[in-house]
Amino acid sequence: MKYLPLIWAALRRKPMRTGVTFLSVTAAFTLFGLMIGLNATFDYMRQKAHADRIWTLARFETTGLPVSIAQQIARLPGIKKYSVMTYLSGYVGDPKNRVGVIFFDDEYGNIFPDQVPPE
Repeated sequence: MKYLPLIWAALRRKPMRTGVTFLSVTAAFTLFGLMIGLNATFDYMRQKAHADRIWTLARFETTGLPVSIAQQIARLPGIKKYSVMTYLSGYVGDPKNRVGVIFFDDEYGNIFPDQVPPE
């Protein structure tokens, strides 16, 4: 504690450098905390991911994969079950009122029981 006046005098001597140092330390701890959170999110997603499932999407931003392509994928060796899901997005009245509808077949609930409510 005997060096506290000396430290305080050094901090007050160059206030711009002190401010920038505190800002850089704050930014470093913020980034460190965000990286810990991101790592925890990746760990959680890895735990929740199913290695026995694969999602196949169209290359471009369309409404989904065509049913004919899904049937070709189903004929590949090693595929036990397949399902088709597609969506339709739009708006109601005003373009700010976005709405989306998801369509899927009856097999989708058997393949993804954790995503479809029992009702």
